[in-house]
Amino acid sequence: MLLARAVRPVVAAGVCALVLMGMVFIGGPVAIATEALTPTVVEVLEFRVPAEDRERFIELDDRVWTAALRQQPGFVHKSIWLPPENPEAVTFVIYWTNREAWHAFPAELQAELDRQMSPYNTLFVKGWDYTLRQPPPFGSSLAE
Repeated sequence: MLLARAVRPVVAAGVCALVLMGMVFIGGPVAIATEALTPTVVEVLEFRVPAEDRERFIELDDRVWTAALRQQPGFVHKSIWLPPENPEAVTFVIYWTNREAWHAFPAELQAELDRQMSPYNTLFVKGWDYTLRQPPPFGSSLAE
């Protein structure tokens, strides 16, 4: 399990300095991982849903997609982001252990899950991905 620990700065002449592996950082506490970090792949999917349908869409997605994702090797976590200024926007942020696990998701299963999401699957706006180079979110472990 990757654990981040706060490193206390060394105070010298009123300047906080942290000396770590020959590098000097000036400022307050610095969080570092105690083990080598494995990058996490973050998949981001943005949808537009009529405001009156948003809760039903989220509930159906939880029963269909999130339930299937939980069964997939390499799936870490899924969160739902709802911007308060746009009641029609729904963004899913899905964390995977690595790109290979994400791309190993069966195409046939994806097609079936999309079918189950009808009529909402036509409201997909865009998708993109990131490589997250920090410990996984919410205290989870990539090794689990």
